Amino acid sequence: MALGFLAALVGMICFASTQTKHARTWLKRPLSLLQRRFVLLGAWLLLLISAGLSVLEYGIGIGLTTFLAWLCFAGWAVALTISWRKSRHKKR
Repeated sequence: MALGFLAALVGMICFASTQTKHARTWLKRPLSLLQRRFVLLGAWLLLLISAGLSVLEYGIGIGLTTFLAWLCFAGWAVALTISWRKSRHKKR
């Protein structure tokens, strides 16, 4: 179920964007306090949607395990993307 993974990935990107340092990497500017709060709310909602989709699809035991796997892979992908973008900007 790719929709659950995409929700987890976008949620992790939103979490990374709430940090000033990473917001400059993704958005080229830091977010205001109100924007950060809305992005955090959206991130939590996306993660809840992702968890709900996996539980609906696979049941409570396998669904939560699947959600945690999606979450780990999404976090790994976000971390690699941030480090790749930073190294690319240092070369310029």
